[in-house]
Amino acid sequence: MIGDIVRCAYKSAKEKSNDLENSLKSKLWIEELAKEFRLKFCSPHYRVFSSDYYENRDAFKINELLYDVSVAKIGRVDSASGKTELEFVSSCEWLVESEFHSSNSRESIIDLSKLFMGRSKNKLFVVPKSTTIAKWVLSDLTNIFPQDGSEYFVALVPHPVDWFKTEDAPIVYSLKAGCWAEV
Repeated sequence: MIGDIVRCAYKSAKEKSNDLENSLKSKLWIEELAKEFRLKFCSPHYRVFSSDYYENRDAFKINELLYDVSVAKIGRVDSASGKTELEFVSSCEWLVESEFHSSNSRESIIDLSKLFMGRSKNKLFVVPKSTTIAKWVLSDLTNIFPQDGSEYFVALVPHPVDWFKTEDAPIVYSLKAGCWAEV
């Protein structure tokens, strides 16, 4: 499932970004990824949060819920007055952080740390493909991923600067028993 979500989001972002600068491509990437999660979690029991998605504002007064993309299971409870029903996050299915710096490991470790702090069934970390950061995450950092009951995934996605220079597709890995396996 996650491999399909990442590949479809990448294809869509690439198709829509021909004349955009890299920072806008990165932003578009996040929204396309969130859109793909919305298609998979299309139910009143789930909400997908991302910075440019405004349909959660009525219930939550925010677009983004701490992460680039958050897929949350929603519960409902009566308000203190009993006059209305309020939605709340009862659990989290997915937390996603995407960092396209190709050589700044500090930025990557900050976003990875955010994933470690969160509680979710699944966590996805997106880094640029074919960079020192990708190699670093998949080799040197494997031992820092916590065994906290979450399933961890890393997606290697071509950097926005390379989107029209390569036909490379994203690769998604799952961490199983201390080893990365392609999904």
